[in-house]
Amino acid sequence: MFVGFAKGIIKIFDYRKNVELKTLTCKQSKNFNKVNCLDVHPSGEYLVAGYYDKLIVVWDLKKSKVYYELDKTHEED
Repeated sequence: MFVGFAKGIIKIFDYRKNVELKTLTCKQSKNFNKVNCLDVHPSGEYLVAGYYDKLIVVWDLKKSKVYYELDKTHEED
């Protein structure tokens, strides 16, 4: 289970065992950007997080590291 928090962190839980597995925090989210949405790639290898200030982060779940960031300067269609 993935849970996004108002302080910009994402926690990963094993709900069957009721235990926290990991906490994900990226450099950009240190500004305490609220996590608005989360989605997991069908392969289970990547997690996409959207933040309140339009930051988008793709996480590599195997490495628990940021795979790609698209900051708020991106153009809107």
